[in-house]
Amino acid sequence: MVKNRVAMLSLETAIDTFLAEYASRRHRYAEFPKFGIDGIFGLWDIYLAFLEKHEGEEQAARQARREITGHDVQIVGVDGGFPKRIREAVNPWYEQFREAMEQILREGYTTKGDIPELTSTAFGDNSLFAFFIHDINHILADLTRQFWIATLANHDFSVSMMKNHKDQVRRFLELYNRNPEFLFGAYIEPYKMLRFMAETELGEPHKKETFKPADLAWKVAFVLQNRYPQGQYSLATTISNSKENEVVVDAENFDLNGNSGVVFSIIYNLMKNAYKKFDDEPDSSHKIFAQAYEALFSSYVITVGDSGTPIDLNVMKEKVRKLIAEEGIDSIVMPTQRLRSRLKGWQQSEYKVGELTVRDMTDIAFMSRMSGSGFDNQDGFSSGMGLYGIKYLVERMGGRILYGEDFETGGPLFTVVLPKKLPSSGMQRVLNLAATGINQRCMYQLGNQRKAA
Repeated sequence: MVKNRVAMLSLETAIDTFLAEYASRRHRYAEFPKFGIDGIFGLWDIYLAFLEKHEGEEQAARQARREITGHDVQIVGVDGGFPKRIREAVNPWYEQFREAMEQILREGYTTKGDIPELTSTAFGDNSLFAFFIHDINHILADLTRQFWIATLANHDFSVSMMKNHKDQVRRFLELYNRNPEFLFGAYIEPYKMLRFMAETELGEPHKKETFKPADLAWKVAFVLQNRYPQGQYSLATTISNSKENEVVVDAENFDLNGNSGVVFSIIYNLMKNAYKKFDDEPDSSHKIFAQAYEALFSSYVITVGDSGTPIDLNVMKEKVRKLIAEEGIDSIVMPTQRLRSRLKGWQQSEYKVGELTVRDMTDIAFMSRMSGSGFDNQDGFSSGMGLYGIKYLVERMGGRILYGEDFETGGPLFTVVLPKKLPSSGMQRVLNLAATGINQRCMYQLGNQRKAA
């Protein structure tokens, strides 16, 4: 990887300017329009009563659609004009909200437009550039998607949300009304992460702030909660045995003095990868959980798991074989030199494929374009970028990554062990590696001692 120091210095300056300008506008979050929750819920209640009263007509309309289309269409057939009334009630608020958000997050910055190009030039690694772009684009989409639940009233999933998950909807909207920065400040975290990356490559001291990993875990959960609103995920602190889809956050309340963007990106990408594996059906017993807790030797642990299927090692092996055959092994970014050597050995002798280990397959999972949903996503800017970026961040902090599978459920489990101190020198990084290595070995021998409750 060839880095451009001049571009890296320009990138660092651009990010600092952007974040300073953002800080100067943070007060404008208080000007965000408040959501008229009771008014919208009142309309919903009238709408639900209307649907109940006209249930027979609704069923007849659905049957007519089935006969025409040959399948069920998830749109209400007899709506009495309520979806239009609800949109008209929400749209003025939404337009004000979008304008206020644009002013804080997007408009008027002197350097923001330079940052993507500088990132691509500075690192000489298109995968790291894609990781950054991938995060900021997905976060903004995830945030704005949250409000579909209040506007798409003619869809079955919205009707179901207001029948069965009104408390969850109210909780989110009240959080927005009370503290919009808690949610929309997530958009700034990748820029903080990018500053950490630039500082690391330049060998400069890291700018620090005090934050709580628990707050970041909850922020990610709220940002992602309605990523697939059809799936109807509830937020919880413990995993239940119900069929309800759940996002569970189990996090200790401790402080760190470091870079919140790095921690946010690790949690966000691991949880987002878990979402990508699930369908969008409600009450499918999908469980996603995130943990954050303190460990020995000034370390802490982030664990993200889910109830989905684990990594298919045979599929992974076939995917990397095809990629090497099509593009050549020397043109592919590898997470470790060890893996490159192992795969070259396989190229030279077909009999060496048997020497590839679970560790090798885990390393392959961290390659860009290897770990996308279902391993069939052809978009290199969204498939596998998360794990690749996570590995980059963790290694430069002096942390460790473990991949496992729950013995009882078979669900995948990604665990990251991180040092509380950012590496300010080569010696500090060595100390970090030693401390996190001890925790890694303990977890390898004894398992995750904080099972998801």
